[in-house]
Amino acid sequence: MNRTDHEAHTHVADTPIKLAAERASRWLQDHQNSRGDWAGEVEWCTMLVSQYTITRFILQRPMSETQRTGFLRTLTTMQAPDGSFGLHPTSSGYVFSTTLAYVALRLLGVDVHDPRARAALQWLTDHGGIMGIPTWGKIWLAMANLYRWEGVNPTPVELWLLPESSPIHPSRYYCHTRLIYLALGVLAALRFKGPTPSSESAAIIDALQTELYGNIPYDRVDFAGFRHAIAPSDLFDSPSVPLRLSYDLLSKYEKHPIHTLRRRAVAENLRRIRFELISTDYRCISPVNGLLNTLALAAADPDDPDIDRALSGVDTWQRERQDGCIDIQGASSESWDTAFVIQAATAVGRDVRWDLSLACAAQFLVTNQTTSDFSDDKLTYRDVQRGGWCFGEAHHHWPVSDTTAEAVNALTILQYHFPQHPRLTPENTEAAVRFILSRQNADGGFGSYERRRGNLWLDKLNPAEMFGSCMTERSYVECTASCMKALSLLRPSLSHGLRFQTDQAVSNAALFLRRSQRGDGYWPGFWGVFGIYGTLFAIKGLRSAGALTDDPALTRARTWLLSQQRNDGGWGEHWRSCLVDYPVPAPTSLVISTAWALLALMWAGEPDDAILQKGVNWLVQAQQEDGSWPKQDPAGVFFGTAMLHYSLYKITFPLWAINTWLQRCANAETAG
Repeated sequence: MNRTDHEAHTHVADTPIKLAAERASRWLQDHQNSRGDWAGEVEWCTMLVSQYTITRFILQRPMSETQRTGFLRTLTTMQAPDGSFGLHPTSSGYVFSTTLAYVALRLLGVDVHDPRARAALQWLTDHGGIMGIPTWGKIWLAMANLYRWEGVNPTPVELWLLPESSPIHPSRYYCHTRLIYLALGVLAALRFKGPTPSSESAAIIDALQTELYGNIPYDRVDFAGFRHAIAPSDLFDSPSVPLRLSYDLLSKYEKHPIHTLRRRAVAENLRRIRFELISTDYRCISPVNGLLNTLALAAADPDDPDIDRALSGVDTWQRERQDGCIDIQGASSESWDTAFVIQAATAVGRDVRWDLSLACAAQFLVTNQTTSDFSDDKLTYRDVQRGGWCFGEAHHHWPVSDTTAEAVNALTILQYHFPQHPRLTPENTEAAVRFILSRQNADGGFGSYERRRGNLWLDKLNPAEMFGSCMTERSYVECTASCMKALSLLRPSLSHGLRFQTDQAVSNAALFLRRSQRGDGYWPGFWGVFGIYGTLFAIKGLRSAGALTDDPALTRARTWLLSQQRNDGGWGEHWRSCLVDYPVPAPTSLVISTAWALLALMWAGEPDDAILQKGVNWLVQAQQEDGSWPKQDPAGVFFGTAMLHYSLYKITFPLWAINTWLQRCANAETAG
């Protein structure tokens, strides 16, 4: 170590940096749940609150007054100054979100002349009205008797009767997409719509039909003429020519369907829906398809006893905040967040003040490994689940590759520092390895829930105009890197045969990562924003595969990361990077971007301590008195446009970066 390095390390563990780590640690320990886990909020948009409200209206299941006021607070809080509602808290307005939110406001008792309703309706008027609402929105309006099915592009339930070898069979879709269209197929086939004008809801339906269509009487609206209409504000992935042609052909079929075929397809899909409900304890893979499943049951039989159980399953996704807002989260993150907190806390080695918290966290992870498969998995075309971890808890029963890998990483690190803490049995360790290996694709990369089953050209048939890259599994930089590290950590404990498979998997994954690096030196993230996130994980993966710090790929990555550092020492990448597929600087430095960049540079062996300390100092200065960091732009994403606030990221990753820096300094002082 040269003199400059030594000076940089002298007293680096001074009070401000150590105190920052201690404050963040205390904050996390104070917010640990009694079961041993950490679970931050996963904040998205108002879509689920709106759809839940519409669902209860359709089913004529009144909600509690607590729910009603909590949902109203959420909608009020998330309405933009111009009256619109976006696809996430920092986006511009969407016709989709604003229309559904307007309907929800009215169903929740907000008067048409209320400023919130007036502003939303005026925004819709200024943006061409509601006829350009994307297909998913048209379906929800049709089910609420506020739109007509002839104006909805077909979602043929008969697709499920195709031979499974067909390249367009739904079994080849990404699992979330597959399960959404499982229920949509039933709802579209049955032309389901909710309360009729003869019901007690006639007045609000009539009022909304008048309000939403302005001067055009509802019975004179040319719904069929707007099948292909999509508002520019909402369009991300334009329907391809083949898809539009398919829609037009299928629309003709819809006028004269083969009824015996349709009845058979509906019956098969209802069987699959029931299996999804039962296998997830009625929670479903997400509340998005949970609501659709509930409505599909009602469409087939309004007296189905499972309707209320399915609706109660959706209720488990609700979260009430301290300000009284009630939200419905699209995901719960207990295992994911807990695995990261463990790694952040132990990045500085063993700290006895963490002993009890980490013992409880280890117990939570050990007990939330999925330990069995369902005998009827083929009914919904699931891959093996045994050995994996779900993003949230085990009863979700949809384990994911990267959550499994990060849980393994956390437990392996704990086993090293705290050998007395709960650990995996050899049998469960092997099951975790086999689960991870089962998610590797032919190109060496790893999928998320499943291996990739369909060709990427399926994206040309993407019917979800607001989202992209959602038709089939793919290989993700982040999942690949997490799996590489987990397999590398577990390698010494494996049998010879499994060790050989693991070595081959890691080698192929490293080749995938090298091929995926962009010319500027960064890697694209799929689940986080964007270049910094992808690069953080890719570096972790390559290092776990044995790449040295002078590896050309790591050198290029460091060069790119250093080029993104701001004069104040921080980093900031805008979420718009995910929309345009290249890094876009944010107007200011961001806490999460800075933490990710620092971790990536330190893992890649960046030699310039002064640069790193400048970033660490920025993090320390940005910390709040209670030990947390301020909420800024969203850092998570899915399907290209849906930005997410993971509330714990802004505490976990800064602590991880600071602790990694402190450990680096301690190592240097020991060596010096």
